Amino acid sequence: MNGAPELVAAAHRVEQEEANIKAAIDRVTAKAVRALAVIRQEGCLLLSGQCSQYYDKKEAQDTAMGLMGGVCIIINKIQVK
Repeated sequence: MNGAPELVAAAHRVEQEEANIKAAIDRVTAKAVRALAVIRQEGCLLLSGQCSQYYDKKEAQDTAMGLMGGVCIIINKIQVK
């Protein structure tokens, strides 16, 4: 199990990055996105949840994009209801 510590450290970094993005989206949208989930996997970032205005969906996406530096694909599945 030579690579186990590196894998654990990498997984922790991804979890921390997801938490930081979620916190930033909550801050920017004043928690307007309910049940917000941020998942990073294989060069993609998936956003999901619900909000009442398209503006909040777009702000969430723009915030995530800014934090990721444009180096990944963002899949925005936040539903506007």
